[in-house]
Amino acid sequence: GYCPYADPPYELAAGRIVVPVEMGGRVVGMQARRLDDGGGRPKWFSTPGMRKSELLYNYDVARTYSVAVVCEGVTDVWRVGPCGVALFGVDMSAAQLGLLARGWAGGTVVLLLDNDGPRKPGAQEASRRHEARLRPLLGGRVVRVTLP
Repeated sequence: GYCPYADPPYELAAGRIVVPVEMGGRVVGMQARRLDDGGGRPKWFSTPGMRKSELLYNYDVARTYSVAVVCEGVTDVWRVGPCGVALFGVDMSAAQLGLLARGWAGGTVVLLLDNDGPRKPGAQEASRRHEARLRPLLGGRVVRVTLP
């Protein structure tokens, strides 16, 4: 939905698209995406105290599929579809690694992080690290995709 106004401590959600984050069948927080050029405000705002490093966006839905497609952000998941999950950034925490390893123990994980080009190689370097960490846990059923 869209948030036209918000009181503290959520005032940064005002004027943004608000996306609920659910895990285990309950809402654990939200992310809000700015629609304008920002004027110095961050592009994304998350619920204060939301432990993004312990969550995967869309985990509950994606878990019903044998393939998980790991993306950086929630809007990437919308493009991928119901088997997509988001890390809320480029880094994968130990908790997120565990969620993927347990959730897709008999399936496949596809790493589909942004390709920011040669001037910003961080996402693709992170993708290679994630692949190396996941591969032994999933018996090699990890596919790393590099977008053009």
